[in-house]
Amino acid sequence: HHYQQQQELTAVRVGQLILDFCSSPNKELDQHLSRLQQQPETWHVWVELLQHSEQVVQQFAGSSLLQLARHHVSRADLAVLFGWAEELLRALCTPDERVRRLLCDALAVLAAHRWTVLRGLTQEGPFRELPPAVIFEVLASVAAEVQRLEEMDICPPELLREMQALIPSLVAMWQQALGTPDRDVLLTRAALVCLERMTLAGLSFDVIHSSGLLQLLLQLLPVQPLFGLASETLCSVLDRAQAMPTDASLMVCVSILQLAPSFRKAELASETAYALALAHLLSAAAKHLINIAAAVDPQITTVSDFAEMGLRVCATKNYSVSAATFELWDLVADHQRDVPAVLQHTLFRKLVGVLMQRVALPEDYGASDALPFDEEDFALYRRLASEVLMNCALVLGTDILNDINQTLSGIITWQKLEAVLFAFKSVAGEILPRPPRRHEEITGAYFQVDEETNDVLLNIFGLAFSDTFGSHALVRPAALATAAAYSVWLKQNPLQLEAALQQIALSLPSPDFSEAAAASFSALATVCSRELVKVPLFSTMVEGAGQLLQLPSAPVVAMALTRVLICADSAAKLYGHLTMVCKPICEELHRAAAAGPSESLTTRSAVLLNSLASVIQLLDDLPTKMAQECERHPVVEALSAVWADVAMLAAWRSDGHEVLEAVCTLLVRAVSAGREAVLPLLSSVIPSLTGAFRQDATATCCLTALGAVVEFFGENDALAEGITGFLDHVAASTEALLQSDNSARSEGLVALMELFFRAQMFALRAVMRCASLTRVLEHAVVSLHSDERSVFRAALALVPALVQKAREAVWDWLCSKITEVMRAVAMAVVSTAPPEQLARVAELLGQLCAGNNLAAQNALLHALEELRPGEFTSERDELLQALQEGDRETALPACITLARLYRA
Repeated sequence: HHYQQQQELTAVRVGQLILDFCSSPNKELDQHLSRLQQQPETWHVWVELLQHSEQVVQQFAGSSLLQLARHHVSRADLAVLFGWAEELLRALCTPDERVRRLLCDALAVLAAHRWTVLRGLTQEGPFRELPPAVIFEVLASVAAEVQRLEEMDICPPELLREMQALIPSLVAMWQQALGTPDRDVLLTRAALVCLERMTLAGLSFDVIHSSGLLQLLLQLLPVQPLFGLASETLCSVLDRAQAMPTDASLMVCVSILQLAPSFRKAELASETAYALALAHLLSAAAKHLINIAAAVDPQITTVSDFAEMGLRVCATKNYSVSAATFELWDLVADHQRDVPAVLQHTLFRKLVGVLMQRVALPEDYGASDALPFDEEDFALYRRLASEVLMNCALVLGTDILNDINQTLSGIITWQKLEAVLFAFKSVAGEILPRPPRRHEEITGAYFQVDEETNDVLLNIFGLAFSDTFGSHALVRPAALATAAAYSVWLKQNPLQLEAALQQIALSLPSPDFSEAAAASFSALATVCSRELVKVPLFSTMVEGAGQLLQLPSAPVVAMALTRVLICADSAAKLYGHLTMVCKPICEELHRAAAAGPSESLTTRSAVLLNSLASVIQLLDDLPTKMAQECERHPVVEALSAVWADVAMLAAWRSDGHEVLEAVCTLLVRAVSAGREAVLPLLSSVIPSLTGAFRQDATATCCLTALGAVVEFFGENDALAEGITGFLDHVAASTEALLQSDNSARSEGLVALMELFFRAQMFALRAVMRCASLTRVLEHAVVSLHSDERSVFRAALALVPALVQKAREAVWDWLCSKITEVMRAVAMAVVSTAPPEQLARVAELLGQLCAGNNLAAQNALLHALEELRPGEFTSERDELLQALQEGDRETALPACITLARLYRA
C-alpha cells in the first residue's frame, strides 16, 4: 500500500488532482491536498509543478512550497534547507508575478528563521546571477519576515547582523536602479519596495543619507509612475529618523516643502493620486519636525510653513487628499509644549474655518441638476473631521463655538446651518462639563458658561428650531442630535428646552425623524428630568402615552417617560405614573397573548416587551427611601398584571426568537431591579424558558436569562432544586446545539459555559448536584481546541473553575480523560490561546498537575511530544519541573517561552 501511494505521488497525478478540485471542489479532495501540503517528501513534486502548463496549478504549487517552508523550517536539517533554497532560486525567473512572490516569501521564511541560510544564500553564485529586480523582491520578502519576527520579539541578533552585512552591496544596486535617467520602471519599483521594507526592518537613516539615496528618492517624486512608491519610502525613512534627528533629516523636510507648487499643479489638473502622495509626504515631514522640536533648535518658521501648507491641502475638494492631513493636526494638538501657544491657536482657528467649508453639503445638494456627489466618501470624511474638531476644541476651548458660528455670516442656507449643528455636536463633549453621575444632585453652577458662548448657543438653537429651517429633512435630525449633546445647557434655558421638546413631539410620529427624536428625548430626560416635569407639553405627552408607544421607537420613548416620572416625591405618585406608562403596554400584551402568535403580532409583542423592559430598567435607579415607602415593590406593581401573559409569550416560536429574546431581556431587568421581590413571579417563567431551550437549542438568550437568575438567587433555598433541574435540562440539550450551524454553535457554547461559570460562582451546591456536569466539562475541554476566541475564553474560564471548586464531582471523570484533557491544554499552549490568556493556561496546568499527579504530567509530555517530536525538550522539562514543584512564578514564564517557540 505504501509503494502504491508513492507511485501515485507524481507531479502529473497531483496536478490533475488540483485541476479536479478547481473544477469541482469537495471536502475529501481538499483534505487530501492539505495533507500533501504538509509532507516534506512532496517538496520535489511542488517544484516540478511550477513548470505546469496551467497557471492555477503553478500558483497552488507556489503556495504549497511556502506552507512547507513555514511548517518545517525549524525542524529540518540545514542541508535540506540549503537544498530547498537552491531549488527555489532556480525557479525564481518564472514570468507569473504571483508565483514569484510566493517563492520569494518561501525563501524569506528559510532565510529569516535560519540565519545561516541567509548567509549561504546571498553568497552563492546563483543568487548573484539573478536579475536585479528579482534580487530586490527576495530581499524585500526577507525584510518583511524579519520585521514580523521583531514584532513577535523572537528575532535572533545574528539575523540582524547578516542583514546589515548586505547593505554595502545593496547600496550600489539601489543607486544604479534609482539614479539611471532611462530607468527600467519595474526595476525601480522593485528597488523602492525593497528599500522601504529594509528601512522598516532596521536599515538606519545614516546609511540612507550617507549613500546619497535620499537625494535619489527626492528626484523620483516628480516621475509619474513612481511618485507613490517614492513618497511612501520617504515617509518610512523619515519615520526611522525620529529617534535620531540630524541636519540631514531637516534638509529633507525643507526639500519636501519646496514641492508645494507641484501639489498645487496636481490639484488644478485633478491628478488625485499624485496630490494624495504629496499630501501624505508633506504631513510626514511636518510630523517629523514636530516630533524632533524638543531635540533640536525649534524650527518654528519651517513648522509654520508646513502647517500653512497643510491648511491648503486640507482645503482641497478631494476628501481623501484633505483627510491626509488629519494625523498632522492630531500631532500638533498632542505636542502643545513643543509648538508655541500663539502659533497653535492661530493654526487651529484657521483649521476650523477650513473644516467648516469641507463638512458642509454642496449648495446644489438634492437638486435635479446637481453635480455627482459620493455620499459614502462624504460620510467617512465627516467622521474623521469630527475627531479633528474635537482636537481643535481641546486647544481653543469654548472659543471654538464662536469660530464655528462665523460660518453663518452672510446669507444663511440650510447647508451652512446643518454643518454648524454637526460641528457643535462634535465638540460638545470637549467644552461642556461631564454628564452627571447616578443620583448626583445637579446645581445651576454645574453648567455655567460665559455670556458670549451663551449668546452663540441661543442664536444657533433659535435658528435650528425656527419655522424657516426647523422642518428641513436634514436640519431637523441634526438639531435634535445637537439638543441631546447640549442637554446640560438646555437645563438652564427653559425656553430653549421647551422649544426642543416641541420639536421632539412633532418628530416622534414621523417615520423619518422618530428614531432621532426618541434618542434626543432620552438624553434630555436623563439630564433635565426635573425641568421637563414642569413643561406643560410633557404632561400632554404622558396623557398620550398610548399613542407614543405605538411607534417603532417605543422602548426608548417608554424609558424617557419613565426617567422623568420616577422623580415623583411620593409612592402614590410613583404608582400613578407607572400606571400611566405601563397600562397601555400591558393591555396590548394581554390581547396579543390571547390572540396567539402571528407574524404581525410577533414583531409588535417584541416591541412592547422591550418597552416594558426599558421601564423596569429605570426602577433599578429608584432611590432607597422611595422604595421603602412603597407597599409593593414598583417592579411587582408594574409586572404582576401581565406576568402570566409573559409566560405564554415565551412559548411563541419565530425564526429570529425576537419575542423570546424580549422575554429574556424583561426577566433579566426584572431580577436586577426587583431582587427578592420578584421571586414569586419566577416560578411561571423559568419552566417556559427551560422548555424553550430544550425545543430549540439555538435559543441561547434563555441561557443568559437563566444565568441572571442563578447570579441573584443561586443560594436561595426556595430555588435550589429548580436551579439544579434546569441546569440538568440545559446540559442534556447540548447535543442538538452541537449539531447546529457554526455561528449558532459557537454562540450557544459560549452561553452554556458562561451559565455554568456563573453557577459555580453563585450556586455551587446546585452545580455539585447536577448529574450532567461532566458532559458540560467535556464540551469545555473540547472547546480549548477552538480557534474562535470567544469560545476559547469561555472554556478557559470554566475548566479551571470546575477543576478547583467542583473537584469532587468531576475528578473521577477528569482522571479517566486526562490524556484528552492534556492534549487540549497543550494545543492551547502552542496555538489557540491568545497571548494574554497564557497565564490562565499555566494556572490550569498547575491545577491539573498538583500533588505530583504523574498521570497528568505524563499526559502533558506525550501531548507536547506528539505536536513536535524531539524538539524543545529542555524547555518542556523546565515547565514540567515548575509544575511538579508548584512554583507558579517559574511556570508562567516557562509556559510563555514554550508557546513562543512553538508558534515561531
